[in-house]
Amino acid sequence: MKKLLLKRGKIVVADVPSPGAPGDHELRVRILASAVSPGTESAIVASVGFDIGRNPHLVGKALRFAKERGVGAFLKKLDEAFRQGRPIGYSAAGIVEACGRQVHGFAVGDLVACAGAQFANHAEEILASNRLTVKVPMGVSLEEAATVTLGSIAMQAVRRLSPALGETVLLMGLGAVGQLVAQLLTTAGAKVIGMDRDPARLEFAKSRGWLWQSAESSKESLRRIMEWTDGQGVDGALLAVHAPGDEGPLDLAARACAKRARITILGDTKTSIPRELLYEKDLSVNIAVAYGPGRYDPDYEERGLDYPRAYVRWTSERNMACYLDLIARRKLDVAGLIQAVYPVEKAEAAYKNLGKGGGPIMTLLTYEPKANGEHKSGEKPAAPVSWSARTGKIRVGVIGAGGFTSSVHLPILARLGDFQITMICNKHSEKAAFIAGQYGARSTADYNQVLGDRNVDLVLIGTRHNLHAALAAAALESGKAVFLEKPMALNMEELGNLRQAYERRPAPFHVGFNRRFSPLAVKIKERLDKSPKPWMLQYRVAAEVVPANHWILSAEGGGRVIGELCHMLDLSSHLLKPAGAEGPWMPVEVQASALSSPELAPGDSCVTVLRYPQDAMATIVYGASPAKGFGKERFEILTPSGMMILDDFKRLTIVDNGEVVLRENRAAPAKGFEEEWRSFAEYVTGRRGTPPVSFEEAAAITELSFLVDERLRSKPEPA
Repeated sequence: MKKLLLKRGKIVVADVPSPGAPGDHELRVRILASAVSPGTESAIVASVGFDIGRNPHLVGKALRFAKERGVGAFLKKLDEAFRQGRPIGYSAAGIVEACGRQVHGFAVGDLVACAGAQFANHAEEILASNRLTVKVPMGVSLEEAATVTLGSIAMQAVRRLSPALGETVLLMGLGAVGQLVAQLLTTAGAKVIGMDRDPARLEFAKSRGWLWQSAESSKESLRRIMEWTDGQGVDGALLAVHAPGDEGPLDLAARACAKRARITILGDTKTSIPRELLYEKDLSVNIAVAYGPGRYDPDYEERGLDYPRAYVRWTSERNMACYLDLIARRKLDVAGLIQAVYPVEKAEAAYKNLGKGGGPIMTLLTYEPKANGEHKSGEKPAAPVSWSARTGKIRVGVIGAGGFTSSVHLPILARLGDFQITMICNKHSEKAAFIAGQYGARSTADYNQVLGDRNVDLVLIGTRHNLHAALAAAALESGKAVFLEKPMALNMEELGNLRQAYERRPAPFHVGFNRRFSPLAVKIKERLDKSPKPWMLQYRVAAEVVPANHWILSAEGGGRVIGELCHMLDLSSHLLKPAGAEGPWMPVEVQASALSSPELAPGDSCVTVLRYPQDAMATIVYGASPAKGFGKERFEILTPSGMMILDDFKRLTIVDNGEVVLRENRAAPAKGFEEEWRSFAEYVTGRRGTPPVSFEEAAAITELSFLVDERLRSKPEPA
């Protein structure tokens, strides 16, 4: 399908795979028209580079990446990000093709309007959030519906300003959103003073009766506003201008305001003005955020949780519906604002006219309706074949090519001679196409195409955690070998279903417990197996601090114990397993305790104590910490004859009978990823008789993580 991408500051019409099946709270929509926002999108095109001021959290992440993998790897990653391109667009309308399992109120064939920069891109097909999708009412054209995001932004700004009947409002900026704001203010009974540098836009709005007075941006503007308001000033001001480096608009608005007036900032405007100016007039200043409450909330947008209507009357979704209702009742004139329409193939020409003097107020892109039966996504996989050991290259299909998979696993697979990357599947189809191009593979956004491909021997699964078990089971049922990133499952039901699939159709299966394959951990294991008991292991983890709404803490991620502490549980159990012992080596006693705080999720700061058979014990201290300059992981093992210390998988020290018998330092953490893949390749090709990590051992570690998580979430009864 065709999709617009922004690459190095240029608009590109790219051919990318169509979306796959929608998620639980998504709809797959065939787009027929999308709206180009002259202000927002021209600003995005102009500022395509990395803005540190807007992305301070990414600075630390970038520095950590460069420190761990080197400056060269960081620069390569940065270059790839620019070459891959980013989707653009956030307002569209089309026809529903499929609905997720938890989507209600929509049916295939419905005409809908969609919003959201991560959903409603300029593309022939999209996966839309059910909370940012509304039905198009009778009397609203497809073209009008495609402007739903622009209208909702305007509506939320007016709601934040809260104009009363008869009040005078200064509206600065009469671009696409500003024209809609002018209409909404007038409909609400306000007298609107419009201000813009473009006299044609002022005349356009005034000729339609949306402005009471108008003035071009000039030194005379303030004097004229005071004349029109009998020297009192305006009751409110709304700034719909893009002026990130200019405090002039806000300064002028404050000076034009009456005492105790309100100012709502809609556009990207500099907000540094003298405090005295606000204080003397007792002005109230607020910012209108996007389309309304719910925007940027993952629980709302991605997990489908609505806000109660009685407490949050106008959510993003309800603002969108209200906007279309006003068009249907002819309270808003949107058709007159649409002054240019281009087929998507001519998108580059459309963007060249953005922001030009005398250019169109609103621009639409249109898409060819598809022929019946054209869409291939969501088809059932082909009939599976039974697994047999491979003698040639292992052909790998990837489901979920996120940052970790693409930066860690794929380069390793490309280096090792046993593997050939044949297909890349990712929800974001432009990313799938870009990564596939790097490795000479095919791309798709539909995982069923990977499962049904006879040219795929092994499936690497690197999606979000809630999909792991189901996708792994489906891959086994399709006759594929499986490399599954941790966690193996999020609960006993998922684990049970996966075990049944493995028993029905056994095939090489591996869970990404990579730390046991670290070269330095292997040396510790070899030394420890020869050491006298008891063995006492203390493992400290300084985990990354994540916000409370991070997906890892949600039902998708399963929490930090199941999602990450499983690594430490696996390594501890592996190291403390005596030489020659068979099967999973599990603790006979488990204690777990967490610090309780409103700021901490269960597992954010916890201590787990594991007592194993044959005189061995492990204590794992896991805490979310912003501490810098220290390694993330460190563990020490005490034995009667000495100590073994591994710091961040880079520095190993082994002391025996008071002497340092081994000291090894590495430039970067060696966590065993490549060694893990080498071992699994030997097993898949039949060069190795036993799996590196058996299914039952991985399942036992997973069950142990469930137990620890349960104990951390169970608060003890007060004495």
